[in-house]
Amino acid sequence: MFWSSAEAVLHKIDDSAATVGDVRTWLEATGTEPNGIIGLHVWDDQSERSQLAAEMHTRLVSHLEDQLAAGEIDPDLLSAADPAACRAYIALQERWMTSPLPDGRVPMDVLLDEKDEEFLAEWDAADADAVRNAVERTVATLGRLDILVNNAGTAIPKKFEEATLEEMDRVIDINVRGVFVAT
Repeated sequence: MFWSSAEAVLHKIDDSAATVGDVRTWLEATGTEPNGIIGLHVWDDQSERSQLAAEMHTRLVSHLEDQLAAGEIDPDLLSAADPAACRAYIALQERWMTSPLPDGRVPMDVLLDEKDEEFLAEWDAADADAVRNAVERTVATLGRLDILVNNAGTAIPKKFEEATLEEMDRVIDINVRGVFVAT
């Protein structure tokens, strides 16, 4: 089954009739290509992956290759779109994504944290233009903004008497002005 599906995809490619979806589905059926979406994480195209995402993707592929070699993944069942095999394949990836690596990092957590940092890098709650730009980007990406959780806040991680005037200005800008600006 697996080899016949490979042949079919190669013929579609040769005939210029293959879609990205055809190729992606077949790659996932090899048992060594992660699903495009795992839990809350969406894999970017290879050329757009950050260094961290590239590392995690490579580690996941290595894990999948090990599982394939151990007989835990059956490409024939995946290429036949067997529901139980497909669910098991996704569950295998989700377990890996949510389990600590030897260095203690949890792939899903570090990847989502990186996306959050990327999104929030340009965000400054006290800056009216930054708030407006963040809302415009959200609407452009998602089509609309249904709810605002006006929850920006910061603190000074030291004793009050050790805080500088600049640090206190920043707290007031974010905790007070930011709430006003975002509302």
